[in-house]
Amino acid sequence: MLLLQGHDTHVEWSSDGLDHADGRPLVVVRADDWQDASARLAKGGYDLCIVDKCFADDASARALLTQKADCPVLFLGGGNARSRGSDLESPSRSRISPALLELVSRTLRRSSVANREPFGTPLEHVACAVCLRDTRGNIYYRNKRFARSFHEAKFSRSAQRASRSAWFGESGGRNWLFSRFAVASGMSRRIIEGIAAIDVSERGYTEESLHVRDKEMAGILDGLPVIAGSIDGRGTITSCRGGALELFGEEGRRLVGRDMFDLPGMPGDKLRAALAGETVRFLWRIRTGSEMRTFACCFRGYTAPNSGAAGFALDVTSRMPIATPAEVSEAELLRALTERLSVVTGSLDRHGRVVEIAGSAELRRACSADQWIGRDLREVFPEGTRALVRALSGDCTETFVGRVSAAATTHDLHVHFLEIRNGFGPLRFFARDVSERKRLERALVDSVDRQRMKIGADLHDDIGQLLTGAACLGRALSEKTRAGEPAGLHEVEALSSIACEALGKIREFAHTMTDRGDPRGRLSEALARLADRARQLHGIECDVSRVQVEERPHPPETTRQLVRICQEAVSNAVRHGRAGRIELAVNYTASGLELRVVDDGLGFDSAATPTGAGLGLMRYRASLVGGSLHLNSTPGEGTSLAVRLPFHTTP
Repeated sequence: MLLLQGHDTHVEWSSDGLDHADGRPLVVVRADDWQDASARLAKGGYDLCIVDKCFADDASARALLTQKADCPVLFLGGGNARSRGSDLESPSRSRISPALLELVSRTLRRSSVANREPFGTPLEHVACAVCLRDTRGNIYYRNKRFARSFHEAKFSRSAQRASRSAWFGESGGRNWLFSRFAVASGMSRRIIEGIAAIDVSERGYTEESLHVRDKEMAGILDGLPVIAGSIDGRGTITSCRGGALELFGEEGRRLVGRDMFDLPGMPGDKLRAALAGETVRFLWRIRTGSEMRTFACCFRGYTAPNSGAAGFALDVTSRMPIATPAEVSEAELLRALTERLSVVTGSLDRHGRVVEIAGSAELRRACSADQWIGRDLREVFPEGTRALVRALSGDCTETFVGRVSAAATTHDLHVHFLEIRNGFGPLRFFARDVSERKRLERALVDSVDRQRMKIGADLHDDIGQLLTGAACLGRALSEKTRAGEPAGLHEVEALSSIACEALGKIREFAHTMTDRGDPRGRLSEALARLADRARQLHGIECDVSRVQVEERPHPPETTRQLVRICQEAVSNAVRHGRAGRIELAVNYTASGLELRVVDDGLGFDSAATPTGAGLGLMRYRASLVGGSLHLNSTPGEGTSLAVRLPFHTTP
């Protein structure tokens, strides 16, 4: 109670006999003047304000106090100012009349009941314990559930220690969740603190039970060859567990967060059906380490379409049929071909990123897994963008040639895409190294250009000169005849000799250009003619060694390519090696044919000298008929060239 009393008043107010309706004692607080009383009332927290007569007669003070107060105000003594309280006779100098005390008590009881009444009925029916506290921390109201569950003094101490708006506590062997809230009383418009408590004991028991069950389920899954998990609506893996994750090693522990569509061998159409709400079952084949494993998968979408799916993958590799020897041999053959031939194979995800790659040792530096896996193939081969886009849409007919480099080596790869059967698995590609072919193509073009220039030079310098001489001699004879002079026999014989020589040159040139080998397929006879021409043209010794066993016939194309190789070898020996003697040797063994060209020229370091266009063309011709070319040369000791041709590869 706030008391505003003049200094000349000698009545002593006491709280004896005055109390709240709930039994709490009344505390009397005195104000020094009406300004002090007005400030105290503005702060709130009072149940009653009594104003002495000396202040009650001041109309402005009465109006200000009435405006600031949020509790009843009693003005003692007469007065014409209106107030929310009553004007009473002022107490005598020595005591307070019983009537005044009774009025004060009734006012306090009415204030307490009026302030609590708006909360009483609704808060008794809520499913939690609720109490209301005034600004001093005293409990203003509590429902029956709160009264049964909490001791008032202990609760007040725990609420005072709690600094947050929500906290956990324990009372009566139960676990409670407390939450603060603010509410305004209906009559006085004071802000009262409310505290609600919810019994969470059962929820805690349930969560603990679920945690125990979750640990038990995790232990069971870790002991089985299975992977259980879930994906969101975009196909991202949100959870996975199970003993089969150990098969994937470190990669298995990083599956969460990956796109399931990007996993090698994962059927995208099945996953899309699961995300649409269907239940799907399929087999998933994937390589783990060096072993190919098979998983039986079952996924079921959530009720809302495209909100996610859950399922499992059971390792059934041991139940699958064992591969036959033929299948094992075929797989080993493919692996051997991939490692030994200049090829690269791999697979792409649905976005065109490389997820798997393998290749020959020759290409591993330029096409290593560290450089390719995870990259978009369009970044590796910008020139293949159109072909890749078409392949991702299902059209794998377009190919392209791209270039990759590693250190100082450059490779030209001819890339093909392989059609996916029934939409199962990732898009695969196959790249063949065509660097040597392109180099040979350029060398062939250069050789043709050089041959054309040589032909032009030969025609101009050799046959052209003979024909020019014949034309001049014929013109001189014509002038003599026109002048009536007889033509001399010497001039006619000279003209005839020049014409015959030119005709011989033309025939030799035509024979060189159109020689396609012995139509009967006799290689030794073709080599004999080649040796004769070498002796005539270059003035060197050129012999053909005898065949040790019975000669086998060859197709004309094989004979032609072998003769061309010998022609190039003889030409190189004369022009570059300055050889004086060349030997052509052909020998037949039980496994095949061996053709040798040996000269006594200058020689060179065959290990250090780069392969030139001529040597490349000879190797190319040998490969056309299924053979191989071997070169051995030492400076100052001549050169030995051998072509080996197995019988079973002879065209």
